[in-house]
Amino acid sequence: MLWYQVAIRGKTKGNTMIGLSLSFCVTDVLKGKVTLKDIEYIVAGTCAGNSDAYQDVLAGYAEKHWIANPEEGVRVALELYRSGKVHQPRLANANRFPVTANKVYWVQTADQIVWSDASEQDA
Repeated sequence: MLWYQVAIRGKTKGNTMIGLSLSFCVTDVLKGKVTLKDIEYIVAGTCAGNSDAYQDVLAGYAEKHWIANPEEGVRVALELYRSGKVHQPRLANANRFPVTANKVYWVQTADQIVWSDASEQDA
């Protein structure tokens, strides 16, 4: 069974998860599938170098992904950001972001993350 399926069924008590998409992971929080306490960190595909740029990203996500509760989505995303739980590898390498295949947005360990630039590193 995929870790994501276990995670969203609430069977992860005592375990933290690593998110692979800021927008979809915040959506899971909004739907009550995951709590903030369950999140070790989120590897975002964003490239927002400062608070203003991050807020601009969140405004777009609020309109597109968090339509049912945009204010709460922004609040959750800001809480994650301010607590250091949003990692943005694209700030250092524009080609480095997690690959989210088959709508899997959660992993248990960093070793399970598939990176967009993995083939470049292997070459």
